[in-house]
Amino acid sequence: MKAGNCIHRSVDHADPLKQVCAKGHNIRAMVGGSDFGWATRMPCHELQPREGVKCECPDFTEPTPEQIAEREREMAMIFAAAIAARALIEGDGKDYGDVECPKCQGVIDYTKSSVNGHVCARCRTPDCLFFME
Repeated sequence: MKAGNCIHRSVDHADPLKQVCAKGHNIRAMVGGSDFGWATRMPCHELQPREGVKCECPDFTEPTPEQIAEREREMAMIFAAAIAARALIEGDGKDYGDVECPKCQGVIDYTKSSVNGHVCARCRTPDCLFFME
């Protein structure tokens, strides 16, 4: 969340092409389809369109400085937890397994790539920690 972006902007990670915001607006329909450059016509952010006209949204709302500061605090906590989890995973010394989640004290399942050593890890607690390198 940052200045110039709408607080209602969201992406459905189960279906990222759906592009429906928190207010229920179908963003792709608003901008006229999914042709090249469609995302730059979205009213949800400060980007200027490559071609065409940026569409308007009646519900566009910029975050307050307090909302931005709160989101930055949340993100700092998430990154700190991911760094701590990564250290626990390295200390475990295995290619896959589980370690204690530094965020909720639940269980993080992880696997390490045999090709480059990158880690994919997810806490078993819903909406807790997930990261992929």
